[in-house]
Amino acid sequence: MENTKLNQENTKNKIFDAALKLFGQKGFDGTSTRDICKLAGVNISMISYHFGGKQELLDALVVKMINSQNEYMSSRVDFDTDLGALSREEKIAFLISFLDKFIDFMYGTISTEHIRFFLRVQYEPKQNVSSKIHDFLSKIMASIVKKDPEDKEVMYRLLFTMSQIAFPRMLPAFSPKSLNKCNFDFEDVGIIKMNMKRYLETSFKEDVCKK
Repeated sequence: MENTKLNQENTKNKIFDAALKLFGQKGFDGTSTRDICKLAGVNISMISYHFGGKQELLDALVVKMINSQNEYMSSRVDFDTDLGALSREEKIAFLISFLDKFIDFMYGTISTEHIRFFLRVQYEPKQNVSSKIHDFLSKIMASIVKKDPEDKEVMYRLLFTMSQIAFPRMLPAFSPKSLNKCNFDFEDVGIIKMNMKRYLETSFKEDVCKK
């Protein structure tokens, strides 16, 4: 029984790995279940058996990756932090600390294939998956600027903040290649963190000056 369970998990992981690569390279419509099973080295019936179909496999892969992000951050940040008990300066420091750890995840944990997949999946059938990280960041940002998390200003501020972090990794032609490098090293990540911190501190400082 235990061996059967391990074999099933092994098969699922092989399918996940193959789907991640092919969906990232060819997109959802450009990838067939036959392609995935061939790359995974499993019987073509295994996708139906384990997931139900190609769409369900995509959904499961997105959930798996979101859960991986959430687990990483949950082990390093207290999502139950009482923001109402913090001063404005403490909230800003907490946000910067949170994003500092997210940068470590973004640049030290996920592969190029994960990045390709994320870029592709944005243009595929919409995934109705809640991101604990996004929701919490919206909550922190809203608390700092004293607006509702669904307010457009909050959403755009968060969008621009995450762009500062993700842009170098999402568009490598404008980052390591322009520096005649293939990958980001410790110094590069430190510069990204420094610029994120500077961007947020300047942005929030301007808010105070406007009042």
